Amino acid sequence: PFTLNGSVGMRSRKAENLFDADSFRWSWGPGFSWNLFATGRVRNNVRAVEEVHEQTLTTYQQTVLQALDETRNAITAFAKEQERLGHLRESEAAATEAVDLARELYGRGVADFQSVLDAERTLFNVQEQRALSDRDLATDLVALYKALGGGWEVLAPERKS
Repeated sequence: PFTLNGSVGMRSRKAENLFDADSFRWSWGPGFSWNLFATGRVRNNVRAVEEVHEQTLTTYQQTVLQALDETRNAITAFAKEQERLGHLRESEAAATEAVDLARELYGRGVADFQSVLDAERTLFNVQEQRALSDRDLATDLVALYKALGGGWEVLAPERKS
């Protein structure tokens, strides 16, 4: 470090001359100090700080990569579940038509009641799968929001005056 030093004082060989103008003394000058033998310690401190920086950077990069991976997985799961739900809705519509047709045929006496029961069982299975898919889709959407860092707000319903 660089310093400026200075001093002011009085000096005399005899006490009675202490306050004379010739007794007044002052000095000033720059100062510089360097701990010559601490260079190894300074280098080690610099290396330690660099290592901490590298570790922090690596941790940050791993966190970013993990967040990207979680986001990609959440988007993929959500998209696949949307596609699955679309197929299940189509299957439900077809199963509903099959139940209606089986009931009509049973009503005309063309088919037995077992056909109606089989068609209804198929419809109920598809409806159960659709309900589970609705649940999974909501869960995947929450996972996607979470992977993206949240950002959703619950709005209070508007009051009608």
